[in-house]
Amino acid sequence: MKLNGAKRGVVTGIVFFLSLYVSSQSIVHIENSRFSQRNEGFSGNIDVGLNFTQAVNFIFNTSNASQLQYAKKNHSVLSVNSLNLTVVNKTTPVNDGFQHFRYGYKIKEHYIFESFVQGQYNHNTRLKARYLAGIGMLFKVFETKKDSLQLYTGVHYMPEYEEEMGGKINRHHRLNSIVSFNVPFSSKSAFELVAYIQPDIARLTDFRISSQASYEIPITEKLLFKVAFAVFYDTHPPEGLQTTFFSARNSLKYKFGKK
Repeated sequence: MKLNGAKRGVVTGIVFFLSLYVSSQSIVHIENSRFSQRNEGFSGNIDVGLNFTQAVNFIFNTSNASQLQYAKKNHSVLSVNSLNLTVVNKTTPVNDGFQHFRYGYKIKEHYIFESFVQGQYNHNTRLKARYLAGIGMLFKVFETKKDSLQLYTGVHYMPEYEEEMGGKINRHHRLNSIVSFNVPFSSKSAFELVAYIQPDIARLTDFRISSQASYEIPITEKLLFKVAFAVFYDTHPPEGLQTTFFSARNSLKYKFGKK
């Protein structure tokens, strides 16, 4: 069944209005879950959402992501994946996605060893493929108690292979520096700010910076609404792409496993 222009406008308006309405109520960023190793066994979440992003064009997209973590004593294994379908100016379909695997070992209460691998593609940013691996440490600067103010920082060595849509191939050896700041407002909602700096070790003028602020609003015990805003800067983006862009994302998040 086809919708005429007026009906399409009404449907789009209803969906967007509902998105704004739910966002007026709150969610905890995925980075915060990655650091947590208090509870043994399986835990995770599933995110689905309707978003808009500004890069080369203004676009609407649907987002689908999931996270699964298994923790046992000082060990943890994390899998994160995302698959998104985007329509640009109502005509051009655009896909992006990634798969991330991470192993963590808590050496002491404030020190966590990590290694990871990741595959990624993003047609919107003209990235055909990016494969990377990493090894490094996370440091808990402070965390007074559970559901309290938290500050983490970390650094990883990260070799990277990248292929642009135009065929250009880039190889880098980067440092991945992280700062994560979490401010809880209750046991179920919190504001988190995460920032990444990724310079090329051999050429420090080639670097990427990204920052994301997010907030989660509990709807039920397991269902939350998440709103996130991110800014990304790349000194050497794929050909034809601007150096800076931002995204604003709204999604529903379902949590499962132990609290």
